[in-house]
Amino acid sequence: MKNSLLGLDLLRSRILNPFLVALAASLGGTLGEISGYLAGFSSQAIIDRIDIYQKVEPFIRKYGGFAILLFAAIPNPIFDLAGIAAGALKMPIGKFLIFCWIGQLIKMACFSFAGYYSLNWILSNF
Repeated sequence: MKNSLLGLDLLRSRILNPFLVALAASLGGTLGEISGYLAGFSSQAIIDRIDIYQKVEPFIRKYGGFAILLFAAIPNPIFDLAGIAAGALKMPIGKFLIFCWIGQLIKMACFSFAGYYSLNWILSNF
């Protein structure tokens, strides 16, 4: 009864589906990573001088797509270097995009579901 009086049922019905939000965000994030991949694909001599790149590149070389998935699923700025490393190592772009999308989907689903349920919790308690 409390929720109906405050109009919270109406507000909840207008909130976007968190899975669809995660899907859209992961597709956008994956497409955005193509720039890093292409940067690595075209300019290997420049990135070899970056210290942190030298720590990321062996991990990408050893674990391939699963390393891309891991870096994409964890919110961190190092993922840009992982995309550059994938491009520099000439990982097939299809493989890069698939693993990147899966990792992005995991990360964005965590964000969108956390936002969705925290908003519902806030609305129901206040």
